[in-house]
Amino acid sequence: MAFDLSVIEARLGLLAWRDAQLSAITAQFNAAWPALESAIEKQVADLWLWQVAQAHYDITPLAHALIAPWVEEQARIAATRAEDALVQIMATLPVNSLGDHAMTALPALAGVGLIAASVVAVPAVVSYATVATIPFLLIGTTISTPILLAGGAALAALSLTGSGVLGRANNRTRKHLEDRLKAHARTVIFGDGQPPSARCFLNDTQALVLKAGQTELEIA
Repeated sequence: MAFDLSVIEARLGLLAWRDAQLSAITAQFNAAWPALESAIEKQVADLWLWQVAQAHYDITPLAHALIAPWVEEQARIAATRAEDALVQIMATLPVNSLGDHAMTALPALAGVGLIAASVVAVPAVVSYATVATIPFLLIGTTISTPILLAGGAALAALSLTGSGVLGRANNRTRKHLEDRLKAHARTVIFGDGQPPSARCFLNDTQALVLKAGQTELEIA
């Protein structure tokens, strides 16, 4: 039985594409993180004092409003990069066997390191056009952070003791809120503090991009 070297090279190219996308998405998320940190700091600085106390009571709405646009933008960037690279790979594959390549080269994505749990949650068919709209819906806000009830009550009490004390408390509670939002964002985006098998937006995005690539091959 003769080996078709071009087919072997094409399959190796698909595996290299897969590994390159995983690495590129990780690097991309890390590089984009400082922008989200800055957005959190600016948002907290612009809040009214009662809004700071309200956010301390439940940070979920504010965290969602800050994190969701960032995640969607990163997903769009990742999807565009992956699709452009896959088009180049597909140009080297025999047209009649694209589906076969999808079945032999990419199913291994389900066992790729830490994204295994995310792969299970990915819809069966995902296109690159929909990647950016899915990540936040996949993981939702299932990762919780402690709710601190003391913030608002403490500020209310301090308002009776003088503006200087209140000003210092204001600065402290804003800094505390910043830290909580950043820690929450690190948890849901990178999985910080979670078990290795836990899902996060980074892994979800990697799984979505690879699944979209598999879909692209199967329907070509």
